[in-house]
Amino acid sequence: MSTTRKYVRRSRQQWEELIELQPGSGLSISQFCKQAGVSYQSFQNWRKKLEPQVHKTASASGFIELTAPSSSVADAQTDKPGHWLIELDLGDGLQLRIARQ
Repeated sequence: MSTTRKYVRRSRQQWEELIELQPGSGLSISQFCKQAGVSYQSFQNWRKKLEPQVHKTASASGFIELTAPSSSVADAQTDKPGHWLIELDLGDGLQLRIARQ
């Protein structure tokens, strides 16, 4: 008696949804694939195929334009007209501080 596998054809959108769900599932990729009933290899192939599109959603240059806060916001934060302080937490204990005095 032979057993045959039943293959389910998924659309690109369905693969995108599965790939987006995996990290939040708390499961390893292997466990997630078993639970979702998908082939581990297919999951990995689609993840590689779709990965460049994930990065295209971010700014093409990788930069975000920042503008100085309005004077009323700056005044409220520093009690000095025309002064402002911007702090960016870059992770791993790194901070970038930009001030106008």
